[in-house]
Amino acid sequence: MADMRVAQCCFRRYRLELARRIEGVSPSVRGHPAPATHREGVFVTVRDGSGWEGHGEIAPLPGLHREGLKEVFDALPGLRQAVMGTDWAQDESALFEQSDAVLGAMPPSVRCGVEMALLDLSGNCAVDGEVAVCGLVPAGADVCEEAVRLAREGYRAVKVKLGRRDMTDEIEAIQRIREAVWANPPTGSPHGGASLRLDANRAWRLEQAVEFARQIGPDGIEYIEEPVADPSDQRAFFQQTGIPIGLDETLV
Repeated sequence: MADMRVAQCCFRRYRLELARRIEGVSPSVRGHPAPATHREGVFVTVRDGSGWEGHGEIAPLPGLHREGLKEVFDALPGLRQAVMGTDWAQDESALFEQSDAVLGAMPPSVRCGVEMALLDLSGNCAVDGEVAVCGLVPAGADVCEEAVRLAREGYRAVKVKLGRRDMTDEIEAIQRIREAVWANPPTGSPHGGASLRLDANRAWRLEQAVEFARQIGPDGIEYIEEPVADPSDQRAFFQQTGIPIGLDETLV
């Protein structure tokens, strides 16, 4: 993994009014904690020679950090020089070791903000420019025809919504879709056809979901999202069918 050379390091101060003041965190002139009405800090942006960016934030919290904004601003000139004068590792562990050596004398909030920006830059540099997405069969479409079209366009996974029609009709539709997309494999597919991601949106009771899964079988099914109305039945569904479960609204 190649090192990162920071070509630019920029700082931008901000001051934001809080929607609700925080009691007892800001020192007052009498030495007693006073309510905080604003949040202040510095945004950090690092940029490599290829234009990739990473972003971080230096925001010491009054009453928690020993340093304040004055100490942060005093550190910025030397910080820019240190960041731009180092070939930073993209490996996380190695980067932290470098940070110990290069930024170890900096205030903790300053070091945190710079490490945040460098890790963000590292992650952005690692992106290959493509994000994998699945094809979605829209409501009201001829599901089989649309799934085949998506498979031919190169999608390696096709998502189909369930629980909107009679279950018998949906079982037949999934069986036809599976046969069709496996007969029209996308380029580079390891198993010869697009996999199916099914989404029931909690439409079924446990016994209905299990019956559906047993009727269609597991072949080519990557997972069924939210198959049961009661989230407590998810374990039982998997134990009885062996088909993986995807979660969506259960996590909210």
